[in-house]
This record gives sequence, structure tokens and C-alpha cells, in this order.
Amino acid sequence: MKTTTIFIIGNSNVWYHTETVEYQTEEELELKINDALDTVRKYLQDKVYDNNDEDGLNVILGEVKYSNI
Repeated sequence: MKTTTIFIIGNSNVWYHTETVEYQTEEELELKINDALDTVRKYLQDKVYDNNDEDGLNVILGEVKYSNI
């Protein structure tokens, strides 16, 4: 079992979603990424977020080792 974190960030550097997932295959990871993107897109359409940057979403996989946040 592998573990990674999915970060979804908008074009204006708005951080919309972070989720740590476990997966066994690349196909399973891709499904989890698509599910996360679908959730963010739905929230954007429903105006759940204060900043609705619908122009583009960026997916980053990995982990944060150091942060000033």
C-alpha cells in the first residue's frame, strides 16, 4: 500500500483541497484524484468557497515536509 497527499490549488494559488490517500495501483490513484477534483468542481459551482477560481485547477501529489503556513 502506498500513501500520498493530493493538493488541489487554483490558478490564483487558492488552496482548495488536501487529502491523504492510500492506493495500490496508478489507476486507483487516478480515480482518487478524479474524485477529489469532482468534489472541488462541485463546490466551485455551488459557490461554497469564498474564492471561486474556476479558470483552472492544479493537482500536486506528495507531502509537505516544511511549511511556513
